[in-house]
Amino acid sequence: MSCFHHLRLIGAPLNPMECENWKSLLNIHILKGTRPERIKCILYGRLITITMMTLIASYASWYAEDYLQRELSIPKLINWLKRQGRFAQAMHVGTLETLFNDLRRALPKVLCKQKRKRQTSRQLLADYGYYMEGALAA
Repeated sequence: MSCFHHLRLIGAPLNPMECENWKSLLNIHILKGTRPERIKCILYGRLITITMMTLIASYASWYAEDYLQRELSIPKLINWLKRQGRFAQAMHVGTLETLFNDLRRALPKVLCKQKRKRQTSRQLLADYGYYMEGALAA
């Protein structure tokens, strides 16, 4: 039985395309154990982790966009949070303020996408939205 099937059984509304980053970066498709209670516990823990990392990613994305005029790389952020147990330690010890300070320092050097001449994903979506508004009005 696949991980997505278990997530749907516990009532998580999922779009498989949105889960691919999380699946590969956090290994949510690897489950150790056969007892349903253990599998549900593991999945709930991973869903909580994804929720907390999503909150951190939304803050980092906002900070990068507003203060640095750059675009955040979600895979780089997730790997940075996993490296050296940063995320786990901040959750366990309760040092989120330190985590956010380190995050702000690392954003311009490590966590943003490389500067490029082509448009960012947000710019492309904004342009696509304006195009769709004209098409819907007709």
